[in-house]
Amino acid sequence: MQFLSKFSAALICAAILFPALSRADDARWNVHIEHLLPQNCHAGDLAQLVERQKLDEPAPERLTVGRWEIVRWPNTYNPKAINGVDTDKFDNRDFIEIYPAGANSIGGCRFLVTNDPESVARTEISWRRDPIADRPTPQLIIGVYSGGATGCCWTSYIVSLGAKLRVDSMSPIVGENGISYLEKNPKSPPDITLPDMGFPGIGCCSAENHGGWLPYSGAPNLIFAWRAIGYELAPPRHTPPPSASELTEWRQQMKDAFSIMTFDKRYRAFDDPDVAESNLVMNPVIWRHVLDLIYTGYTDIAVKLLNDTWPHDIRGKDVFWQDFRRQLQWYSHLWDARHLDQLLPRHLPPKG
Repeated sequence: MQFLSKFSAALICAAILFPALSRADDARWNVHIEHLLPQNCHAGDLAQLVERQKLDEPAPERLTVGRWEIVRWPNTYNPKAINGVDTDKFDNRDFIEIYPAGANSIGGCRFLVTNDPESVARTEISWRRDPIADRPTPQLIIGVYSGGATGCCWTSYIVSLGAKLRVDSMSPIVGENGISYLEKNPKSPPDITLPDMGFPGIGCCSAENHGGWLPYSGAPNLIFAWRAIGYELAPPRHTPPPSASELTEWRQQMKDAFSIMTFDKRYRAFDDPDVAESNLVMNPVIWRHVLDLIYTGYTDIAVKLLNDTWPHDIRGKDVFWQDFRRQLQWYSHLWDARHLDQLLPRHLPPKG
């Protein structure tokens, strides 16, 4: 049986707006990463799995890798009793269990996950090596809805099926963009990309509280790469820089956005008392590529792109830069990790 696709549509969470975070409130990039104990099977989940195993349908999906058995028990999606089994005990849940091949599923359980029963999400294999047998670890990633605020949160379990079972968990706060996996090299685990939802300062805020920057639906992405000790924040310039043609296209998009600005050819600071009355909007086209370049480690290209593209006849370039830089300092999880205070100039130089 086909054992689920590489990229899970269920890993796209519902949209969510987070309150502004102070630096003291930040978790490590809003992502909690830990190495789990060798046996991770909670008694309550095991009891529900016992009830689920009394049903033949939907049939479980099985996969054997070396000495390990991986079994997914799909959701019944039926709130009524089936063959005398009360499915309310496990309805709206998928189960994935891992145990030694030949052992009892319950007594030999080494790892068991299931999704929140109130959600319509799935617990499933989000990524796996193909073929999976005799391949370097980790061999698969399990995605599960872990509960929390509306549309939040997903946990990824990175599973290494060697002589000993190793499971690392990665629990980010994820919004509408969700988690994606990019296999750059078939010999290596994929990069894990997720939006920096701890960074609400640009684009999520209304004119009443942040000067009217238009909503930016795509939060800047954090990229995590596999290392021997597990997933870590990828180093700067982990992905290729934009091509010359891409930069030309971005400059034109930014110039077009500047050309339709309807206010008095001047950017006003967030704390300017006239901002609330001016109905100022800052089109995200003007700054979204700058933000993405900073997040991928190309700060020099980002600064040059904004500085070279800002029109001579629109005042407030450095005022905008101060606001932009302040938002990064307050909300971006990369500010300290990438030492952005040292990489981003405090003032943009005048255009020649």
